[in-house]
Order: sequence, then structure tokens, then C-alpha cells
Amino acid sequence: MVTLTRFLPAPNIIKTLGELRGAVTVSRLSKPIGGVTRLFLRDANRLSLTLCVDYNDVAFKFEVFGLIAEPAPWPSSTTIEVAQVRGWEVLQCLFRFEWQRPANPGEVPDHYEQIVGERGSRQEVPSSASLSAVSMVGIAFCDAVRERPIAVITYADDDPLSLCVFDEAEQIDLAIRGCEMVRTDNFEGWSAQLD
Repeated sequence: MVTLTRFLPAPNIIKTLGELRGAVTVSRLSKPIGGVTRLFLRDANRLSLTLCVDYNDVAFKFEVFGLIAEPAPWPSSTTIEVAQVRGWEVLQCLFRFEWQRPANPGEVPDHYEQIVGERGSRQEVPSSASLSAVSMVGIAFCDAVRERPIAVITYADDDPLSLCVFDEAEQIDLAIRGCEMVRTDNFEGWSAQLD
């Protein structure tokens, strides 16, 4: 089996995410340069976090992006509200696996390096993968009954340093496709299964 490189948040960060309660205000700085690279979250109990994206090198020409969550004071500078997330009960973290595998004959032009990069869930990683990695790519605010996401924060695939908030069903479905959704209270058990 291929070696899996893990870029996972520390358990205390997952625990802090799991402490969010009630309506969550999502804001950004009022004058961002380029896309929205940092979001600020504050819940009904005034617990506040910041979210941003960073990248990690797995190997030469193979990097993965991941969501970074950290406890942080609410910014003193002017912010603009991006969203209010209400009616959720369960927070789930979104994890995605990425891998490289040898290209099949004719899959890439002959003058290219004969490697294909793909991403998806753990079950989709083929035995032919030469490298693989997993990282947290978003968070989902879910209802209590079916644990269906009503809002998702993740990064844009075409601009991975820019964060997006999705609250429409079609957008949410696209954002969570190929991801494993893990409740914050199940994170340690889920991560132990990666061994």
C-alpha cells in the first residue's frame, strides 16, 4: 500500500471547532487584496476562530492545500459580514485525499511527465498510486436530523487560497463531492483508522 502523508489539524483545533454553538457570523476583512484569503467566525457565545488556507509539499511538483483553523480574537479592524449560519447542530470537517499515479498509455501527451494527479475519498485511492496525502479542505454546518450540510466553508478549486461560503444545495453538493465528512467528536477515531 502507498504511504499516506497526513496534513491534519491538531486534535485541540478539532475540539475547538466542535465547541461552536448557535448562529455563526462569518466575516472577512473590509479591504482584502485579491480573493478572500481569511475568514473570521464567531458563534453565539462569542467563541471566535480564523480560517485560512495553506499548502504543503508532499514531493517535488506535488503539493496539497488544506484549511487551517485557529482560535483568534475577533479582529479590531473593520470587517464585512459574509454570512450568518443558523439552524445547524453538528459541525463536520471535510477531508480529501490526493494522489499521484502512473499515467495509462495515451492518457497524457508523450512529452509530459507520465504521472496523473487525482483526488477524492480514501476508497478511491488506487493501488497504483505512487504518493498520497490527506488534508482538511473545509467545514460543514449540518442539521441535526440527517446531518445534511446547510452551509460549507471551503476553498475554491480554481483559486485554492481563496475561501468560499456555500449555502445552496447544488453548490454544497459540488463542494463536498469526493470528501470524507467527519464529525468533530469522531475525528480521533477516524484519524486512527488511517494507519
